[in-house]
Amino acid sequence: MKNIKKPGYKSLAMLLLILASSWGVFAEQKLPMIKADSKEVRIRISGDPELKDWYLMPQKKPDVYTLPRFTSPKDVTFITHRDSITFHVKPGDQFDFIILLNDTVRCYTRVNTLKLPYLLHFNIGLTVLMGLILITFTGYVRRDIVPVRQLLSLGILGPVFFWIATLCGGLIHGQYDHFKNVISELGALGRHSELFMTGAEVLIAIFCFFFSFGLYRICKKSGLSVIPVFLTLSMPVSILWAAVFPMGHEWHGILGPLPLLMNLGALLAFFLWKKNKQTSQVRMFSLAGFLVMSLILTRFIPDFDSRYPGLVQRFFYLGWTIWYLGMASGFMTIADKKQKYYL
Repeated sequence: MKNIKKPGYKSLAMLLLILASSWGVFAEQKLPMIKADSKEVRIRISGDPELKDWYLMPQKKPDVYTLPRFTSPKDVTFITHRDSITFHVKPGDQFDFIILLNDTVRCYTRVNTLKLPYLLHFNIGLTVLMGLILITFTGYVRRDIVPVRQLLSLGILGPVFFWIATLCGGLIHGQYDHFKNVISELGALGRHSELFMTGAEVLIAIFCFFFSFGLYRICKKSGLSVIPVFLTLSMPVSILWAAVFPMGHEWHGILGPLPLLMNLGALLAFFLWKKNKQTSQVRMFSLAGFLVMSLILTRFIPDFDSRYPGLVQRFFYLGWTIWYLGMASGFMTIADKKQKYYL
């Protein structure tokens, strides 16, 4: 009887290679395919009367066409001289297909859509908006019940929670350097930390808004200028804007240097709030906050800003923290001494 040879490692490797190749062919065959006899392709997007021109690049695998950002589902149609294909897409969708050029060249093509920020999803955005309206309405209705001291305490809670959220967001992000990466990257579209930072930013904005409301009331009662108080509103507005339009959205940078009004507010607080025993602490913290926030000007040092943009930005937020803590603690002391300051 002849000995039967057992299959060796080479035979097993060859079998696995054949199976892998077969699977690749099978998977490729499942992709939709249209034919073309030139590299010119027209693209029709529902709601847009004009056709878009696009040219095939077979060397790219895949060649990606990204739709402009939209909120409601759309039909996108790729049209060649010989064929066409239509996809019904929603924000965040992705579709792969093949355009067979001249019956020989396979052009792997991908339809890509930009993801919507969480707060621009209708259900989520509406829920958050209704919540903010309810909180604001409740605060207004109960303005004669809640002591102003409780509102001023949010000036401590807001910055503290900001730094905690920043540290936690960096851990969730996974690849984040607090000295090299700006804070907006934590909430950028598609990052692991996007959802966490969106919720944190909404909460911080609420804290800062009601803190400004408390400042307004006690400044009015104390006969102090409310101009610096109005400038503090730039912080909750900019933070809420970043939550709604995070980095990666085309509207993210529209507000530009709005937060820098905080720097002006701290300086005006030092000069406009009258000097006396009660406000001396607040004025000194205002000046210190202004000086530290002004360190953001180090961004004009090319080598330093290019290497440590995150650190440059944190100078500003550190100064903001100093100013808020100084105002909160100082005015809380005034409120404790004058029990008549209530909402």
